[in-house]
Order: sequence, then C-alpha cells, then structure tokens
Amino acid sequence: MGVDEKAPDRSLWISSVQVAQRPFDTIWIEDYVGVETRYDATNQVATSASVVEVYQDSAGVRDTVKFERAVGAIRAWIPRPDDAPKRVRWNAELSLKADVVLADGSKRFLSASSYTPAFYSIADSFAVPIEALHPRLANGSIRQAIAANPQNALRELDSTGAFFTRWKLNLQDLSAYMAGQAVMRNISVKGAHPDTVWYISDMSPVLALSIKGSKSYPIAAESRGWIFRHNIDKKRFGGAVLAQGFEPTRARILGSIFKRFGSTFGSVDSSEYFQPGGYRSWLVAPLAYDPLPGWPDSALLANTYLGYTGRNTIYSWSVDSLYYEYYRTLTGQTGDGQYSVTNIKGGKGYFTGAAKDSVSFQLEASFPDTVPVPRLNRIWCDSIKFRQSKGEATNTSKAVVQQFCGG
Repeated sequence: MGVDEKAPDRSLWISSVQVAQRPFDTIWIEDYVGVETRYDATNQVATSASVVEVYQDSAGVRDTVKFERAVGAIRAWIPRPDDAPKRVRWNAELSLKADVVLADGSKRFLSASSYTPAFYSIADSFAVPIEALHPRLANGSIRQAIAANPQNALRELDSTGAFFTRWKLNLQDLSAYMAGQAVMRNISVKGAHPDTVWYISDMSPVLALSIKGSKSYPIAAESRGWIFRHNIDKKRFGGAVLAQGFEPTRARILGSIFKRFGSTFGSVDSSEYFQPGGYRSWLVAPLAYDPLPGWPDSALLANTYLGYTGRNTIYSWSVDSLYYEYYRTLTGQTGDGQYSVTNIKGGKGYFTGAAKDSVSFQLEASFPDTVPVPRLNRIWCDSIKFRQSKGEATNTSKAVVQQFCGG
C-alpha cells in the first residue's frame, strides 16, 4: 500500500433480494470502500469459514437455508446443494444471520430481517389510449380526414369493420379523440399472443387522462399515459421496482425528446442512446408516490417511457419499505452522516423480500424516426474505443466492453 493510500474501511456491504415462489437467491458480501480507497477485486472478503444462513417463517413452518461461497465467485454466496430446492414462501418473515470471518482472521456479525407479501401480480391487461391501437391514429395522419368527413375517415381506418368491432369503437369515440379527450381500451399483456400496439408519435395537443381526481391538463399526444395495474397486498407492500425488457435486435424509437436533442446537438445517432443488454430500469416507487396518479393500485405510465420496437416486457417487483429507503438515499448522505439507509445491522446494503411478475406486448412504430439497436451498439463501441485510445477514463467496465464490443 502506497504512502498516500488509506487502509480500507472493513465495513461489509450485503446485497440480497429473495423473491417469493422462487429458490433462495445469491447473497453478495462485499467490502464497502469509499472513493478515497482503492478497490481490490481479488480480496475474498468473507472466507469459506464464514457461516451465512437465512431463516424463513411462514404459516407456522420454519425453514433454515444455509449458504456457501460460490465456486469462482469470491463475493457470491449461494444455497448449499441440500437447501437449493427450498423456495421463498408467500407471506414469510425472513431473517439473515452472517458470522463473517475475514481473510485476516477478524470477524464481523451481520443480521437483517425482511418479509414477502401474501400475494402480488400484474393485471392481465393495460388500458391504453386508442391512438396506440392503429398506426394512423398513433401518428396523427388521420386527423385531417376525420375533420373533413368522419364516415370516409372511418372507412380509411377500417374498410372491413374488424378494427372497430375488435376494439368496440364508434364515431363518438372518434369525435372524443378529435376533441383531445382520452379514449381508453384494454389490451392483453399476458398469454402466448399479447396484443400489438403502436408508439404514439402524434404531437397534437390533447388533454391528460384524469385518474382518481388528478387534474387534466394540456399535453402532446405523444405523452399520453398507459394505465398499468397490479394486485398488491397493501399490508405488506412497501413499493415497487419497475423495469423494461426489450429486443436488442430491433430499433430504438426517437420520439420528440430525442429529435429535439438531435436538432440541438447535430445528430440523433448518439452513443448515449445505446443501452447495453436487453433491460433498463424504469423507476422505484414507494407506497405513497404523488408523481404517479392512481398509485399504488395503478400507475399512469407515459407512452414516451417505451422507447423500443419489438416485444416489450414489463417487470415489476413488490418490495418491502426498507428497500425503497435504501434506494432513495443511495446517492446521498442521511442526517447522521451515514451513506444510505440500510437494514443491515453491523454493515451496509440491503436484504429484502420481494415478489415478481411480468407482462409483454408487441410495440411497433408508424414513423421513420427509429435507429436499429445494433447500429447504436457499433456507435457506442466506436466511442468507447476512441476514448480509450486517447487515455480517457470511462464509466463502463472492461467486462461490459468485452461483452458488447468484442476484443
């Protein structure tokens, strides 16, 4: 260790999410090191002499799950083979106890508790604006025809009548659409054949949908909201984590925000638009969350959140309230000077029970402002390699660069 380096703070950081109805998942035990110390990826932190256990109590039944250090992953602890078949239960109380033996022989004792809900699921349908049901409604190109002759416009949209029959639409619905009102229909988001919807690119002024007394105000049609619904155990619902899965072989949609950014900086093919992998985080919302009208029973999610053509999957985790507090304070200091709120006694991080569900739908774009994700991948790789050639630091790990850019 150099003379200018400090000895690392040997506080330990635990990361663990245990999901109802699934096998017990990995517990990560790591060093907590501040920015003033050097991170050592070879440090084994908790040696194999450590004892890591999770206790589960549900409906009068207690399970003990013993963990061992994973082969080839010095910070990952997984259930021992004889406990691997055990699953996290609904409505369970979970307790973590870890007697950690460090490489220098010193010991740390860490503990935490959490719980799982009695039930959780995403509803089988989303309510979407009718703009999302037809490409000409989505891009607004039918508006002029409706204004001139609604009956002719109806035939332009649907010469056979199948579309209007499928979605139970009529001329009154088209009139409401033209007046800027939100006309909603339910789409199927579960099952083998989820519905196909269209990204709303129309910038015409409309009125926002009012949910549970929320105010209706003027917005662009592109910002129309979808109603996401889920069934929650309100007694044990501390919040939800929402994420989106997308097809990395399809295209990223460049909506109005992207186009305005491009017109300002001269290009829409920015390396900043590439998101490695097929997933991205949406939001973490607690039990009470004013920015989401209708929450916690439902949420009004903007059309602009979607961003990718192809099969989209929405993932949601119901988590305990302490996880949200951990997330909320992750990048700041609490009043007592500690870095983030934690439920880990004797350490930092989080140990949370959760429940997970997912739904899917097919999203298409009725306008040309999309860029294939593989093209964005190449632009991103070129940018990373150019910066590396100049000796500049990047926030992307070598493993991620290797995975998405090759050698």
